[in-house]
Amino acid sequence: MQRLPADEAAAPAAAPAAEPVNSRRAAMGYGLAVFGLAAVGYLSLSVEILWYRLLGFMTASHPQVFGLLLAVYLAGIGWGALQAERQSTDDAAARSRLVRHLLLAAVTIFLAVPVTSWVAALAGKPVAVALGYAGAGLAAFLCGGVFPSLVQLATADARAASVQRVAWLYFANIVGSALGPLVTGFVLLDRLSLVHNMALQAALALVLALILGAPAWRRLVPVALAAAAVGALAHGALTAGALERLQYADTGQAPFRHVREDRTAILTVEAAEQDVMYGHGIYDGRFNLDPVVNTNLIDRAYLLAALHPRPERVLEIGLSTGSWTRVLAGYEPVRELIVVEISHGYPSVVRHYPAIASALTDPKVRLHTDDGRRWLRNHPQERFDLIVMNNSFPWRANTTNLLSREFLQLVRSRLKPGGVMYYNSLGWDHVPYTAAHVFRHVVRFRSAVAASDTPFALPLQARRENLLRFRGPEGQPVFSASPAHARKLEELMAVQLPDVAPSLLQRGDLWLITDDNMANEFKVRH
Repeated sequence: MQRLPADEAAAPAAAPAAEPVNSRRAAMGYGLAVFGLAAVGYLSLSVEILWYRLLGFMTASHPQVFGLLLAVYLAGIGWGALQAERQSTDDAAARSRLVRHLLLAAVTIFLAVPVTSWVAALAGKPVAVALGYAGAGLAAFLCGGVFPSLVQLATADARAASVQRVAWLYFANIVGSALGPLVTGFVLLDRLSLVHNMALQAALALVLALILGAPAWRRLVPVALAAAAVGALAHGALTAGALERLQYADTGQAPFRHVREDRTAILTVEAAEQDVMYGHGIYDGRFNLDPVVNTNLIDRAYLLAALHPRPERVLEIGLSTGSWTRVLAGYEPVRELIVVEISHGYPSVVRHYPAIASALTDPKVRLHTDDGRRWLRNHPQERFDLIVMNNSFPWRANTTNLLSREFLQLVRSRLKPGGVMYYNSLGWDHVPYTAAHVFRHVVRFRSAVAASDTPFALPLQARRENLLRFRGPEGQPVFSASPAHARKLEELMAVQLPDVAPSLLQRGDLWLITDDNMANEFKVRH
C-alpha cells in the first residue's frame, strides 16, 4: 500500500463547502404554508368583521366606527408585519414567533366580548370603545406578524423562493381574506351569536398554532387542549349578560326577554309593561297598539287618517316591532300592504307577540326580506297611495340611504297621484328640509313628516270617518273601545297640519341630505 507523505497525512480533511442559504431545505412544507396563509387571511378578516359588530353594537351603529376600525386594523397589520420582518433571524425563531402570535391572538379574541362588556359596565362606554379599538389593533398586529414568518419558513430553498411560488403564497392569503367576509359575514353571523363567533375564531387561531408549530411545539398540544377545555367550560359564565352590559353600560340590568342575532343586526327586547325593542344597541320601539297608552307614539300611525282620503295600496319600509304594521293592516281602506324588512330577525321577534304578529298572517299583508331602497329600485312598476317608514335615528350609519334627496326622488316616482310619503325625522329639521326640496307640500306631527305633491286638506268629517275605520286585532273599532279612546279621537281630529315647506326652504342653517354628502351621518353635529 502506498503511504502518503507525512505532511499530507497530518493535514486535516477539508471542510465541505458551505451550503448556500437559499439552497437549504425549507423549514416548512410549501403546501402547509399555503394553507396557513389562507387560514390567517380568513382569521384576520373574520375577526375584523366581528370587532366591527362589537363596536357597532356598543355605539348604536355610529357611522365613524367603520373608518376608525379600518384605520386601526390596517395599522395593526402593517406594524405586525414590519416587526416580524425586522426580527427575522433563523427559522426556529420565526416558527416560535408565529406560534406565539397565534396563541396570543386566540386569547385576545376569546376575551374580547367579556372583557369589553365588563369595562363598559364598570368604566363606561367611552373607555370600553377605546379598549375595543385597542383590542382590534392588537389582534391585527398579531395576525400581521404571522404572514412574513410563514413566507420565510416556506421559501428557504431556491425552488420555493421563485417568484411564481411566492406569488401563490400571497394569492392564498388573498383568497383566505376574501373568504372571511363571505363565510363569517354572510353565513356564520346568520347562524351563530357574536360571542360564539368570537369563540370559533379563537379556536381557529389555537388550532393553527398547533398545526403550524409542529413538530417543535408538539409539547404544547396537551397544554393547549387543556386550555381549550377550560375555556369552553368557562365560556358561558364569562359571556353571560355580556350584551346587557354592552348595551346599558351597567351591571344591574335584568336579562333581555328576547335576543335575536343575524348578519344585519343584534336585536334585543327589554321586559317592560310594553316591552321595548332595541335594534343594534339603540331604542327601536315598543310593542303597543293602543293610542291611549301611546308609549311608542303610535298615534302617529293613526294620524294617517288625516293624510290621505283612501290609501288602498301601502308600502311599509321596516317592520321594527310590527306595531305600525298591525295598525295599517287593521285600517279598512287598505287593500294591500307590502312590508319590506332587511332583517330576518324582526319577524322572528314579533312572532312572540300574538296580537301584533297576527298582521304577518293577514291576507292583505305581504312581507319581503330586502333592503327597502333596493326593493323600490328593482320594482319600477309598483305604485302606492302611501309609503311609510318608522325609521331610526338619522345619525346612524347608512341612514342616508333612506333620507337623502335621491331616495325621496325614487319614492316620489313610486307614488300614485295624490300619494303620500310618511316617515320619521326624530325631530331633526334637516329631514323635512330635504323633503321640501323634493315634494311640494310637507307637514309634521310629533317626530313624523308627511310629504306629498297634493295639499293636505282633508275635511274634518272625512278625517273622523277615517279614524273610525281603524280596527284592532280582534276586529273591534279602536276609537270606540272606551271614553279615553273617544277623547283620543277628538285629539287627533284637532291636530293642525300647516304646510311647513315654504318656511323650511327659507332657512339657511339646514343641510340638504344627499347620497354624496351624507349630511345626517357626517355633517350634522349629533
